Amino acid sequence: MRKIIISTLILFFFLVSAKTQTRRMDNAIVAKTFGSQNQNETVQPLLLEARRQFRVADFEGVLMTLDNAVAQEPNSAEALAERARFKKIIGMDTEAEIDLRTANQINPYAANIYGYYGNLGLLKVLSVEPEVSVQQLSEFKKLNYYYKSLDQELLVAEGEEAAIGNIEDVLMDIETDNLIGARTWIDNFLARDTMSATVYDLKGLVHRKEGDYPAAKLAFTRAVKLDPDFSIGWYNLGQVERNLGNYKASEKHLNRAIALQNNLTKAYFERAVLMKQMGEKEKALEDYNMIIKLEGENYMEALINRGLTKKMMGDFAGARGDLDAAVEAFPEHAGLRKNRGNINLLLGITRKAIDDYTKAIQLNSEYAEAYYNRAIAFFMLYDKISACADLEKSLELGYAPAAEIKKYFCTW
Repeated sequence: MRKIIISTLILFFFLVSAKTQTRRMDNAIVAKTFGSQNQNETVQPLLLEARRQFRVADFEGVLMTLDNAVAQEPNSAEALAERARFKKIIGMDTEAEIDLRTANQINPYAANIYGYYGNLGLLKVLSVEPEVSVQQLSEFKKLNYYYKSLDQELLVAEGEEAAIGNIEDVLMDIETDNLIGARTWIDNFLARDTMSATVYDLKGLVHRKEGDYPAAKLAFTRAVKLDPDFSIGWYNLGQVERNLGNYKASEKHLNRAIALQNNLTKAYFERAVLMKQMGEKEKALEDYNMIIKLEGENYMEALINRGLTKKMMGDFAGARGDLDAAVEAFPEHAGLRKNRGNINLLLGITRKAIDDYTKAIQLNSEYAEAYYNRAIAFFMLYDKISACADLEKSLELGYAPAAEIKKYFCTW
């Protein structure tokens, strides 16, 4: 009996050892294949060494190391892109273009990721938010704009009175999508009096919330015709003109709103968004500066937008300052972490960028764009295994651009 047990144990350990050995062999084959197709084993140490040599100004050593990398792996787009970038820096423009063309034929994303085109190239690869405002005005501020109208008696028709509470109710109905309730009050009021600029303005807000921009435009236009000094009406008309793609008209109306009320913060926000859409980033920056001057350095909505605008203008250091303040104020905001990660990456602080992306993912485990951008950061460190794992996760979460990058970097 004892011999049978011993024999069984020996057989068991033999089978486990055989399976382990087979698994090791399989892993070795995968690693070898990965190394041959992605140049991770042979080229990566050389590329990292070339960067170290560049930091200590050993330019002759850099070129020798990169030549060695390309000689070992002629089909390494990474090595070719790095060598092209370095040759461009030292004035070997013709040779650089030859390397660049070859790299682009192998992998059209390598030159952008590995620095040939600098920050502008990297921006083309990164996931970035749409160029819109992050404005989030409080209910108190929204109501205050209309209280000002009440103070100027823009609502009350001759011989009638309307309580401020009615306006609060209508605004809250619009905010909470109770548009039937808002429309009922507005229609009842206009049935008695058709000369209230404020009520036509409210009617425009209802149409805009419904997505009926032409009808909203008519209502806002009626409001400012009834009262040409109605700054909020001009602001709303400017916003809906932007929604309709009428940028010049939008700018004209927003300018009128600001001229009438130079502390109308929401008009500056709207005009900044418009300026970015028109390609006038410097003017957008001026508006954000004005908002911060009016509201103070703690006005986070303006600070965040100013930082993103600075990033669009290439002022990455300035953008980093604004985003640092924003992250300090809202440390649990995943989007801010991801945006600061982008700026760190553009500044060449790759490890800190990865830290920000990681924190964004911890705060929001389904943040596909954060996984995608962290993958780009890992590529820049030549850590393809981590990068491809992040691309896979990003794709799984529905971020379609990850598929194209993955096709060129992770086919092993």
